[in-house]
Amino acid sequence: MIKLFYLIISPCIIIGFAFACVKTENAENIYSVNQKNQISDTCNDPDRDDINCHFEYMPENVSAYLKIADDTVSGYRIIIKSRLLKSDGKTPIPNAYVFHYHTDKNGYYPKNGKEKGIHKWTGYLHGWNKTDENGYFEIHTIRPAQYPSNDFPAHIHSVVKINSDTKAFYINDYVFKDDPLVSEKYTGNLNFQGGNGIVEFDSDSSGVLIGKRDIILNKIN
Repeated sequence: MIKLFYLIISPCIIIGFAFACVKTENAENIYSVNQKNQISDTCNDPDRDDINCHFEYMPENVSAYLKIADDTVSGYRIIIKSRLLKSDGKTPIPNAYVFHYHTDKNGYYPKNGKEKGIHKWTGYLHGWNKTDENGYFEIHTIRPAQYPSNDFPAHIHSVVKINSDTKAFYINDYVFKDDPLVSEKYTGNLNFQGGNGIVEFDSDSSGVLIGKRDIILNKIN
């Protein structure tokens, strides 16, 4: 069993080295990783601690292609191509859902007032993928920044839900190889599955940063 140790570092919190910010107006509202079986109507509460609530407002037309940040959002454009695989590193996991959220170019979770439920807390830079028959999906967004007040790598949080009958679970964050804060200390303290999450970027002819990540799951709930 994975044991999670919590350390409050205002305005943020480490959750087993998958990092999530709490609201600055109330640093005592800690978002815990509580994997429960059912989503209830309390998912409309932004402080709800049920990880499954990330999927409560998922649209019907989810696909392998996801654009989190539209063209009005300022920042360096990135595309991350991923595959969700079983423990052998070869067998794809099709038709699974993956939720992502991240900060803006300044390290904050921006709000526009249209968020629902716990996404009032994660901000509008979020979205969902559904893996294709090859377990493949793409994230098109901006490169997130590190939190302004602490020393954690810039990252994208991701939550996987294999199907409607399984519990959702965090995987290790997407982080970036050229980030000096992605160190041996960081990778040595990861507690979730899915590999170390390190993405190396190359630029295409238009300057968009392109990266890849294979997410290998040792255990499927």
